Amino acid sequence: IQYRQVLEYYLTHGFTPPRIILVTYVGNDFHDCVWKAETNVVDGILGNRGDLRSFIKRNSHLYRLISAAYHRISPKPNDAFAFREKMFEEKNWESGVLKDGAERMRTEFAAIAKLCTDRSIPLLIVVVPIRDAVETTGKEAPGRDPTLPVKKVMTILAELGIPGLDLTTSLQGHAVNEVFFAHDGHF
Repeated sequence: IQYRQVLEYYLTHGFTPPRIILVTYVGNDFHDCVWKAETNVVDGILGNRGDLRSFIKRNSHLYRLISAAYHRISPKPNDAFAFREKMFEEKNWESGVLKDGAERMRTEFAAIAKLCTDRSIPLLIVVVPIRDAVETTGKEAPGRDPTLPVKKVMTILAELGIPGLDLTTSLQGHAVNEVFFAHDGHF
């Protein structure tokens, strides 16, 4: 949803890029499709409320330093890894957040593709895998497929006729701690 909103903002403000490369990270984008997050877009910046706090968050290194220290001192439980584990089993895609997220992702990718097609802007969607899909050694288990989230996105893209690039094989062989953050698994 947020990808589309930012694109709409720029297109309605007269910016027409020669091509669009959208990067989706399957570690949280299925979940984020249905999560009720703040989606303000001010001056092309997602989450910018246009107030003093937003200005400080974007521009103050001290704010980021204090914020990082605070999160290290008082860590909250991280549901990201537990959620991603559910993504590795086909049965979990039949209902709930994963099914809803995949349907919403399909709808939003179709809307983004239409915006691009209507303006003759080539679109490519780059799919970033989950850490487990890159680091599969020793993690194999019956019924557990860490590449399943990428397969779901690539299927959606193929059905919509949108070119997609899966980075899984390009990232395999690299040290995962150099490619993904250890604290939340992001690329």
